[in-house]
Amino acid sequence: MSAEGQAGNCGVCGQPATLKCSGCKEQYYCSKEHQKSDWKRHKETCRPFKVCSSSELGRHVVAKRRIEQGEEILVESPIVFGPPYGRTPGPMCLSCGTPLPLMAVTSIATVRCQHCLWPSCGEDACMEGKKTAHTVECAILRLSRQRVIEALTGGQVTEELVQVAYESVTPLRCLLLQRIKPEHWRNLMSMEAHQGQPHSEDAPRVVRFLREILNLSKMDGTLMDEGKTGDVRRWDFSEAAINRVCAVLDVNALDIRLPGPSDGIALYANTCLLEHSCMPNTRHKFDDKLRIHLSSTRAILPGQHLHTMYTHILWGTQQRRDHLKVTKYFDCTCERCSDPTEMGTYISGLRCLACEKGYLLPDQPLEGVLAEWKCNNCAVSGEGIGVLGGEEVRSLVLGLGAEVEKTLEARPPSASSLEDLLSKLETLLHPHHSHCLAVKHSLLQILGKTGKMEEQQRKEAMCRDILGVYRALDPTLSRLGVYAAVAKYELHSVLVDVWRKKWEDGNSDDEARSKIVEARKCLQNAINLLSEENENLPEGRLLDVAKSSLEDLNRWAKLDE
Repeated sequence: MSAEGQAGNCGVCGQPATLKCSGCKEQYYCSKEHQKSDWKRHKETCRPFKVCSSSELGRHVVAKRRIEQGEEILVESPIVFGPPYGRTPGPMCLSCGTPLPLMAVTSIATVRCQHCLWPSCGEDACMEGKKTAHTVECAILRLSRQRVIEALTGGQVTEELVQVAYESVTPLRCLLLQRIKPEHWRNLMSMEAHQGQPHSEDAPRVVRFLREILNLSKMDGTLMDEGKTGDVRRWDFSEAAINRVCAVLDVNALDIRLPGPSDGIALYANTCLLEHSCMPNTRHKFDDKLRIHLSSTRAILPGQHLHTMYTHILWGTQQRRDHLKVTKYFDCTCERCSDPTEMGTYISGLRCLACEKGYLLPDQPLEGVLAEWKCNNCAVSGEGIGVLGGEEVRSLVLGLGAEVEKTLEARPPSASSLEDLLSKLETLLHPHHSHCLAVKHSLLQILGKTGKMEEQQRKEAMCRDILGVYRALDPTLSRLGVYAAVAKYELHSVLVDVWRKKWEDGNSDDEARSKIVEARKCLQNAINLLSEENENLPEGRLLDVAKSSLEDLNRWAKLDE
């Protein structure tokens, strides 16, 4: 609580007060004791935003006051979390999230939970069903354990059936909220959903698994318990309820990393209300308890809407809008999607083969495949007639994207294959096109190994260029932090090589020493960008490498003083 000169009225006694709540910066108190006693009531409104509703947007989130850049807006725990729904989940221990091989599911001899017989990682607590992530559904799963064993073991079991089984776990956890957290169930059922959309083809498989294999159809309508007010509550495991739950997950669930670590999803009551923008003003991260921490990426003024992003920031407009239409069922019309140059990056631009000087851009980017792509040079100079239709552009970009994906799937891709592909791409695309950026991200981690000056200069220029694109799309690097950290680390390696060569030759001068200063800044920036990454993931391991490199650099720099 902070003291302010401006006075208000105490939220408890109504007397004049000068102490203001440091959270919402709206509620006054005359003493810390009154603030503490009022917290149970005030915590429901102690936040810098409000939930609004309109016929156009539905429920959405608006700032109540100025939110400063970097300010934490919200911390909330998930209503429910579990294996992915709507995409292929891998087998995992339902208690801790440890990934399991397919044969662990289909083999009758595998280690299993002692109660429900679902595959387990083998840890005692997981086998005994004592961990909260699995405890609730374990009581339901054990009622049908024989049916599950019969369905999921033996030579006749398909990988698809195993996937459907795990895809059904999170919808089951949602349904069980009816009893364990009725307020969360009501919240979930109020969330936006688009039942019957093409993407909801997974729902019928989940309905069948839950109602027939897990036998929930027999429990549908049966007595759950008596509520606190004496009302009789009954289970709703109807097809309608399951379809509704699947539709809610389809639209609102966020991708997370389960502790195992395995891929998973989670629902958050307030975060799911944020609108999408391809230039979002918020970012989020998850802690080890799966709580989401939402903070602002720039100052947000009172009345402005809070945005997040539901697609990949390094995709071009056509790809992002197609993805949003298929997965979230809306057409994005944000500032970036409306700008043919995408904030001056030309990340969707095609090289004009008519004049060989300009780039083709959509004249009306919000029209999708109906837009004409026109050369920004031909239209001015009259040197050519560079024009392509939207369908032609989509076909070209998809074809090139398949080539990029195939090349990058090689582990690791060779420098020569990346160089050849990049040369081909840059004859057809702008150097900042999303496909070019994907190749450069991999290439800059390979370049410079030979020590040749020409190669190092090219790597340095590539790092600086790609960092400029990242900054244009994501000024605070809140979503491109890992990509930028890789480029910063690789830039540091070039700068150090240049300095070391001059130092070993006895030619270290102020220019060479400036390389060390910049290299140190690059490493520190990379460390800051990666500071919250999981140590078990590649980006977490890069953080350790960057820290070690900074220690080495500081030792070398002392030798040159």
